[in-house]
Amino acid sequence: NPFNLLCISCVVLLITSCSGSQGTTILESTHNIDPSPTPINPISITLEASKAMSDLNSFQFELTHAEGEGSLFNGLILTKAIGLVEKPNKLNVELTLLFGGLIIKGGAVSTNDGHYLLNPLNKEWVSTSIDSSPLGFFDPGKGIESIFNSISELHLVSREPDAFLLGGTMPANSLSSIIGETTGNDIAVKLMISENTFHLLEAEIIGKVNELDDEDIKRTIRFSRFNEAFQISTPLGAP
Repeated sequence: NPFNLLCISCVVLLITSCSGSQGTTILESTHNIDPSPTPINPISITLEASKAMSDLNSFQFELTHAEGEGSLFNGLILTKAIGLVEKPNKLNVELTLLFGGLIIKGGAVSTNDGHYLLNPLNKEWVSTSIDSSPLGFFDPGKGIESIFNSISELHLVSREPDAFLLGGTMPANSLSSIIGETTGNDIAVKLMISENTFHLLEAEIIGKVNELDDEDIKRTIRFSRFNEAFQISTPLGAP
């Protein structure tokens, strides 16, 4: 019957049309789903940061203490250090020290010409050998490398604006190039790393690093002024 054939054809066309419409809708819906974010890999971040810091020609650092007086330093207590580092062997650091209850200022400068210490008592510069200097151990670049190489139990603490905050643990002796004499225990560490440049912006170290430390002492080392030209030179008045 021609009429019946016509009706059947219309029904088939209607079903096909609806089915195609639904298929299109499903495809469009699937296409609009946002992809899952790429997981943050703390190990990859620290590897990139270690390379970025080792490639630097210069940087500034600042070491401060909280929940404790400071670090033992040549018979005194170091409470704060601000320094400029310029590769391959230039250093200019200002030290804030405790002598009894008295706050005194010291300093050290290393250049191609020699090594010099600022006597905190008479404010005079004296020439010294790096081996006999109380800063003979002091190598911030080596200290940064040691932090990256020794940190374990790495994990993401939080995602900060333009930075990653990572946490972990490391042996206290990883800081011997910055702090000097250390203990053999493990300490907690947090690293703030730039998302854009992978520069280490801040390292927060919590725990006993040397025998005279309080158990909950916190040291913070901040890094800045990457690849600036400091023009570190022999201090005026130096012999």
